[in-house]
Amino acid sequence: MTEEIENTLDKREELCELLHGYSYEIHQKDDGEYHYLEDGDLCITVQNTEGSKVMYLDLQEEFTLSFGAYHEHFGCFLINYQEFTDEIKGILTNKVASASIYCHYEEQLEWMGSCTIAADEVEHKSVEQVFSYVYQIREFRDRLEKYGGEVHYIFWDSAYDRVINIEKR
Repeated sequence: MTEEIENTLDKREELCELLHGYSYEIHQKDDGEYHYLEDGDLCITVQNTEGSKVMYLDLQEEFTLSFGAYHEHFGCFLINYQEFTDEIKGILTNKVASASIYCHYEEQLEWMGSCTIAADEVEHKSVEQVFSYVYQIREFRDRLEKYGGEVHYIFWDSAYDRVINIEKR
């Protein structure tokens, strides 16, 4: 049986230590961007060295990681917390990217899904493999075939970012 974390805030110091050497801020509930937080909850924002990207780490009833269009919720168990910190470390070291798929629709990009992907898989996996969960939905697959789209691979260091076009069929 895996050990439960009673309060996500108990991991605040440990997360700050993990982020040592990076530019980060701690936010609490306010009337602006952090209005969604409950009293006592925190959001740690980490900014890359270029100042162009922010990773959000919410410590609420669960742990939430947001980077690019990707976000994921992690439960309050040690095994989930380990997955959470592994994703953070992977992103910060450019070993993991945020991958998002968009459909061209009415001259705009319509978001269809996001996940994380290991950097070495960006080169070796097809769009259909990375986003198999999107392609399994007939409506989404049909829209991509009819209108085309894009996949955005977003890394902590923008030099590694990639955009792949999905051609109409």
